[in-house]
Amino acid sequence: MTISFHLDEFKIFFLILIRISIVLFSLPFFNNINISNITKAAMALAFTIFLFPTITLEKAPNSFVLLIISELIIGIVLSLAINFIFCAAQLAGQLIGYQMGLLIPGAIDPQFGIQSSLLANFAYLLAFTMFLVFNGHYLLIKALLLSFEWVRPGSLFITTALCKKIIFLSGEMFKLAIKIAAPVSIALLFTEFSLGIIAKTVPQMEVLVAGFPLKIAVGFILLGLSLNMFLHIMKGNFNTLGFNLIQIIKLMPR
Repeated sequence: MTISFHLDEFKIFFLILIRISIVLFSLPFFNNINISNITKAAMALAFTIFLFPTITLEKAPNSFVLLIISELIIGIVLSLAINFIFCAAQLAGQLIGYQMGLLIPGAIDPQFGIQSSLLANFAYLLAFTMFLVFNGHYLLIKALLLSFEWVRPGSLFITTALCKKIIFLSGEMFKLAIKIAAPVSIALLFTEFSLGIIAKTVPQMEVLVAGFPLKIAVGFILLGLSLNMFLHIMKGNFNTLGFNLIQIIKLMPR
């Protein structure tokens, strides 16, 4: 028994592997430095083997390098659309941690291996947990399958509409971060304002010494009270994630 494997089939297999690898390696949790690259590569290879029989290359490519670049772009665009939500949650935690004065006792970010706020890590992990609870991983697999149906390997050309959509989503990321952090940030701002008034009216009081634990206490109390709102906001954004992914895929010319 002989197994034939033509050069064009190898190209298709390699292009599928590139797109899947870019998305998989940049996913929340999977881009954790504690997960070995061998494990990630094995998962990407398994997905590629599963999808390979269903994908065909309708026209012969003029340049294989251009095809590789197009697959890299598709993978990066899809991963950006997904990671914007998690970056917003992490940014909100970073803002709150800064106001509470918790940036000094930092922790190692498991995503990038750099030092970040404890609250930023907490918000990121909470967002990822909600991503799994609301079946975001199934949504991602469906979007990835749709991307191969809509945009065959090597058929991508960057359009103005696609660029505008990515820019729009990046702006939404900052809006989402502010929306998440707003209740705690506003309360901490009033706390700072009150401490400033006390420092002026009662100069003998050590406001700096008393203010540090006060801001931490106010921050954690408000953080606990606003968790329900955080879950509600994230649920709404995960519900619209599928729509955004489909819209991005359909903005890619076939």
